[in-house]
Formats: sequence, structure tokens, C-alpha cells
Amino acid sequence: MVQKSRLFCANLFISVLVMVSSLSPVIITPLQLGSNGLYPENWVNALPFSSNIMGAPGKIWKENGAVQIESPSGRWSSPSGWIIQQANWTDLNNDGRPEVTLLVKRPFAPWPVDRVLPYGGYIQSHQDSEGFSSHIILIGWKGDHWGELWAGSALARPVRSFFACDVDNDGRQELAVLEGSYEDKDILSAASIAIWKWNSFGFDLISRLEKPITRFIPVTTRDNKTLILTQ
Repeated sequence: MVQKSRLFCANLFISVLVMVSSLSPVIITPLQLGSNGLYPENWVNALPFSSNIMGAPGKIWKENGAVQIESPSGRWSSPSGWIIQQANWTDLNNDGRPEVTLLVKRPFAPWPVDRVLPYGGYIQSHQDSEGFSSHIILIGWKGDHWGELWAGSALARPVRSFFACDVDNDGRQELAVLEGSYEDKDILSAASIAIWKWNSFGFDLISRLEKPITRFIPVTTRDNKTLILTQ
């Protein structure tokens, strides 16, 4: 039933994008990742994207900015002070075991070395006017409990939304994100799209395209290539 729901939602989103683009000046641009980064691709017959994360070991409950992971083996709840903006099952670290990727807004904390550097250090500007910074955090099973597998430092560009899929068709997931600025008046505003790839210790930026985008969704072509539809 969950899989059918995903397919229905993807089909509906694609249909709405096509309908809107035919009735208004809204531009829908398909992007593909090549050796030189993201580039616009021609329209092709697109199929709904289906995540290859199957058999998730638990459920994600999200309410009022908090998240709880529940599974037969244990439970994890997000700490107080965290505002969870998005939570999805992924396998971004490519270990064959599902983890939950969180997009988190939480109070800014400098690197330890920044405390002794002049002008606040390297990442002092990585926070909004209210003192919150944007983070990507991976939560997974650690042998006998759920916990942090990896937590990124405050991002230079706050992430507005993300999805995980095999963008470069190498059999491993990448992290696609929409990025904004901490100075944005509209907290949903995104000025760029970026693709990150796991390097065993964290994420490497493999492509960034400066392009205002309000929403995006992955689709699969009939020859099994991944495209990103952007509006």
C-alpha cells in the first residue's frame, strides 16, 4: 500500500507540473547529472521515481517539528531544541542498511577551534538572525540502539528540502538538496540545487547549479536514467 501511494503521489506531481506548465508561464526544467555537473535535459517520457529503500525497519513519526523513530528493536526521539524540517529513510552511506536522514534546524554552535579565533571563526555566519543553523544528520541502528551515525556542521547554505536517489546511475544514492541563504526573507526560497555524495567520512559536493527553484522531484526515464524535474 505504501509503494502504491508513492507511485500515485509521483504520478500526480508529474501530472500537475505538466498541467501547470501548459496553462501558465511556469517553466519546468529537467536536469541530468553528467561528467561536468548538472545540465538541462530534453523532455522525455518520464516514469514515477521509486526509491530503492525497501523494508524500512521502523516508522517515522513527525509532529510539531519533532521526530520519533519506532521499530521492534528500539525507539529514538529527536532532542529538544531541534526543529526537524524533513525526515526520510535513505541509504546515503551505502552500507546496505536503511538510516533516517534528517534536515534539522537547531541553535548554532561554533567549532571548538572557532572559540579562540578572532571575529567568531570560520562558520560564524552559518546561522540566521534568530541564531539557528541548518544541518543534515543521519540516524541509524548502532548495534543495540538508534543514534547518530553522522552529524554535519552548520551548513554555509541552509537546505530547504532534499531527496535521496541514484542521480548519476552508479548504483549508489546521492543527496540532492535545494539551498537558500540565512538572509532570505522567505524561508522556503532556494537559489541553488546541489548534489552531494558520501565519501566514507561525510559528503562531497559533486555539482551545484545556481538556479532559483521552488520545488523538485526525481523521475526515471524509460532507459533507467534519473532526471530531476525542477520548477
